[in-house]
Amino acid sequence: MLKKMFSGICLSALIMGAAFADESFTFSNELSSDIVSISGGSAEFAGINDEVSVEFKTERFDAAITASMALSSFDTGSGNALYFGYSADAAYALGIEDWYIEFRPFDILTFGINDTINTSGSYLPVADANAANGNIGSEIALVLRPVKGLRLSAGMGKVNYFGKNTPSKPVVNFGADYENEIFSAGLAFTDLANDFGFGIFASFTGLEGLSLTTGYSYNDKGDLPVTGNIFLFGAAYEKNALSLACDFASNFAKDDSDNLYLAGTAAYQFTDLIGAALTSSFVTGLASDASKVITIEPDVIFTFGNNEVSAGICFEIADALTVTLPVSWTYSL
Repeated sequence: MLKKMFSGICLSALIMGAAFADESFTFSNELSSDIVSISGGSAEFAGINDEVSVEFKTERFDAAITASMALSSFDTGSGNALYFGYSADAAYALGIEDWYIEFRPFDILTFGINDTINTSGSYLPVADANAANGNIGSEIALVLRPVKGLRLSAGMGKVNYFGKNTPSKPVVNFGADYENEIFSAGLAFTDLANDFGFGIFASFTGLEGLSLTTGYSYNDKGDLPVTGNIFLFGAAYEKNALSLACDFASNFAKDDSDNLYLAGTAAYQFTDLIGAALTSSFVTGLASDASKVITIEPDVIFTFGNNEVSAGICFEIADALTVTLPVSWTYSL
């Protein structure tokens, strides 16, 4: 039985390899930890995370999946306990972080499931994240490309009428963007009937090494440090061994929430083996008594073969000083 199963797996691998020999496959595994978190004279284990990403692209079909697991600790009330895969305050549990499937039956038409399609202008390079309303895709989406560079999308949330009490109306999204070698422009409308949001974005890449992004996102509830009605701007420049980037995002509201985010990074590749980077960020509210969070992180990066190893020290200045020791090892194909 085992022999038959093994033969079947080998045959399937050979068939798939022959069918998609000219297509692309990417793989990465990142093992990371902050090692220890030191604050107010006490220290605790900061956990270990592992994230695996696989992406496969062909002429008519694309798919990707990202899975993760964690080793973390939390206070049980009678001391700290270690948990593998899940803990009360783990950043994420053992499971699937993200995935998507795209199918193109025709050159101009794409059908996507759980498909995030970010327009270029919604990206902030230091945060390495997009405004939520920069996604012209949908959880279930159709994308039409009538001319080169233009995408028109329509879709809905994967949880809708069926078996759902709220929202009472379908989650419907629309979007469009256009991109060429010099600039891009994108527009997205999300959840029109329930929790309406929209974004309008643009980017400029007309000068060698320089990328600029900007936009406005209404009712944004994404992963950026600032949410709500956001104005954003990002810039990145790369020439030879030098890389520079900066982020700005604000909703300009004068309340106790986080209303302003600023960040910058500078990196230099000294040799093929060794590089260094310095990243800092500032998050605050615009009220006079708003709290402030400042982070400063220098890192050393070693690159050899398919491996990248990074080690640094992160200072977070808020009500108290917190120090962590971020390290990571990424293997990619």
